Amino acid sequence: MIRSLMIAVIAMCFTTLTTATAPATIVHSVAQSAAGTSKTWEHRIAEAGNYQIGQAWVHILKGDKLRVEISVNDKLVKTHGFERGRKVEPYDAPLFRFQLRLENLKSGDRIRVACIPEGQTQYELAYKLAFGTPTFDGMKVFTLKQFGAKADGKHNDLPALWKTTAAAIEAGGGIIRFEKDKDYRLKLENPEDFEKKQFVFQLKGNKNIKFEGNGARLIIHPEKLSFIRLEDCENIQIDDFTQTFDPQPYYQGKVLKIVPDKLYADLDVPKRYPLPMVGKARQELFFARSLSDPLDKPVPGYISCQHLYIERTESDPDNPYRVRVHFRDNMEARLKAAKRDGAEGNDMIMPHQLYGHYTGGHVDITRSGRISLTKLWIQSMANMGIIPAHNWGPVTFSQVDVRTPNPETERFVSWRDGFHVRDNRMGILIEDGHYDGGLMYDDLFSPHSMLNKVEAVKELPGGRMDVTLYGLSPMHMFQPGDWVSAWDPKQVETGKGIARIIQPVEGSETRGTGANFRFRVVLDRDVDLQLGDYLFHEETINWDMVIRRCTNSRLGKHASNRWRTPVKIEDCTFRNMSFHIYAGDGMTIERPRPRHIVIDKSVIEERIDFTGFDAWDVKISKTLFEGPAMIIFRNTDLATFEDVQWKDGPETIIMATDGTTITFKGENTRNGKADLKNRITLDKDCQVHFSE
Repeated sequence: MIRSLMIAVIAMCFTTLTTATAPATIVHSVAQSAAGTSKTWEHRIAEAGNYQIGQAWVHILKGDKLRVEISVNDKLVKTHGFERGRKVEPYDAPLFRFQLRLENLKSGDRIRVACIPEGQTQYELAYKLAFGTPTFDGMKVFTLKQFGAKADGKHNDLPALWKTTAAAIEAGGGIIRFEKDKDYRLKLENPEDFEKKQFVFQLKGNKNIKFEGNGARLIIHPEKLSFIRLEDCENIQIDDFTQTFDPQPYYQGKVLKIVPDKLYADLDVPKRYPLPMVGKARQELFFARSLSDPLDKPVPGYISCQHLYIERTESDPDNPYRVRVHFRDNMEARLKAAKRDGAEGNDMIMPHQLYGHYTGGHVDITRSGRISLTKLWIQSMANMGIIPAHNWGPVTFSQVDVRTPNPETERFVSWRDGFHVRDNRMGILIEDGHYDGGLMYDDLFSPHSMLNKVEAVKELPGGRMDVTLYGLSPMHMFQPGDWVSAWDPKQVETGKGIARIIQPVEGSETRGTGANFRFRVVLDRDVDLQLGDYLFHEETINWDMVIRRCTNSRLGKHASNRWRTPVKIEDCTFRNMSFHIYAGDGMTIERPRPRHIVIDKSVIEERIDFTGFDAWDVKISKTLFEGPAMIIFRNTDLATFEDVQWKDGPETIIMATDGTTITFKGENTRNGKADLKNRITLDKDCQVHFSE
């Protein structure tokens, strides 16, 4: 049971939780209407664990300055000083954020949030305190063995797993226990009965479930079956499993030759794979990029094959492991590029004719809170990787590795992306993960949110606006009270203003082409929106996302990342990896300007490139760049380097164009020498400041 009381200034707000059943994830919410005096809110917690202050903002209505102080047990943890008009976002700020992680708290600890205005400053404020640690004290234990599982690696245990899960749900929650270190073979008995892909762990609208793996190995048959899907769930943990596919949803082989003008390539497949299936694919299959060679060296250069879409495959009658891949008519230029870049003689990856390229992710978590995936070794993935999207509460990935078990032969884990983090109201935590460099076709990490195009604007009485939006963000993301920002089509200038959602218009949502949605929302004020402008949802930008103590191997092709929304990369070591901080390709408006990218106490080795385009507030501190690539900024405001080292870098370590501003603080060196002024190339409209 939750008991809460909020009163101002000296008075306190206590939250009491019981342990007989799992407590709620949002343990307290504050929504302070217009105020002009100091106010304090205090929360006493009952459950030990990790907490987040999220969806946290203060809006200056009148006046100039205020500060927000956050303390634990009367010890100040964080102070935010805010000043109206000072840009801490790409738009002129009267709106400021103060989200924060508070970890390893004990029962009885007190969290205090105080807002102190200066002079005649008036403000409104809101935040939510979320509990991020799943708890299952006193819950009933269910074993798969009770429901017929053999755990022998041969018998199909998927029906037993689903029966066990149903029993735990019927009981209102529970711990589903696997036998220690046993093998569970999992297969759909009649995959033709399922229109959509299914998942080994699939929950919808459920709470208080723990899957306790105890080191169990899950051997999944990939026909319409993937790993994890959690939808509208709360207090869920999936712990201590190794997951693989048998058969694999792809095979890899050496490219013998590429003939661009005839639109084919020949592939030699090792006999460790089952006989490759050939024919016209039922999905839109494509090759993945090539591997580096030899294993103990980084990629000598970027070997690109882009999306080489496949029309059909055929095998040599005398050698069925020799596969000829026929490509679509529009692939000639890309085949020429792959041949030029050295794809011949390198291994490439080919999706399985039946099991490859299923839609969706391998791990999907959506519209949920207090979800933890812990101690998972994913040995192979089909199609997209791990997708936490549209979640309202904390989601944690701790010791979730994506690695091949046989690096001598299997140098791929998947041919698609790793973590796609989309439109979450609280930041995602990814920690202590280890990844093989060639596991993905494209991005290892891609935190992003989407813009919605303005298709119609109607003024309403009282200065309100009725706006028709079209884009990838669905209507259910837009909740009453949410903040949105308005943007011109190119996002070159700062934002056109901010507003709050009064309500989405019921019944207005329709499905457009592709994955797009069309719907209407009512805003509380006029923000000068015109047809063709864009509206961005400021509450679902993955605030307070953290990636810490993660590494990737040199294995395989170089990895890449696309950092588009706020993220802190801390104590990580990344090898052979491209860093791209940008909205989209060129000046496309599929995503907002990137903001608040922090790289701290990390090592970036042998990188291919590091670019920051159209970004806002990129901070790099106590980090080592080792390798030959240059850092390139374009139209990036507030790039900061503090105590950064370059080793074996190029003569020019940074190139800046299009109004970029850079500040150096502390001790920054190249090969041990602090002569960076001679190592930076600037356009005349760029600025660099060296601070003592």
